[in-house]
Amino acid sequence: YAAAVRKKAEEIKEVRIIEDFLSIEIFEKVYEKAIALVINGYRQMAMGNIFTAFRKGVKVYLNRKNIIYDWLKSEGFLVSLIEDFVKDIETDNVSLTEKEAQNNIKQLNNLKNKYNIDDFHRAISEVIFKVM
Repeated sequence: YAAAVRKKAEEIKEVRIIEDFLSIEIFEKVYEKAIALVINGYRQMAMGNIFTAFRKGVKVYLNRKNIIYDWLKSEGFLVSLIEDFVKDIETDNVSLTEKEAQNNIKQLNNLKNKYNIDDFHRAISEVIFKVM
């Protein structure tokens, strides 16, 4: 599966595959230039990537089966579905509007205020164990 995705991605000139861990400085710069983050996994993963994307105004695409998708939506984040990605590329709708980006930044701040670290871990655990 990974090889097939890599091969297909290499055919798209606008896609850059990153497979090595980056320093925090380079990691932040990647998101400053990015317009979309696509994660086609089902399990909770890459929360740091997702929250960084929100903070930088990057459009996030998740698989509907990703267990964190519904939770993010319920918290008010604008998250797109992976099946909309191809259509969005074709219609040049792969980035967020300024208003949409500001919504996700606002929701990220609301999330920080809503949960202390223990509450946040508990909420994430509830989402994970509800699916298992």
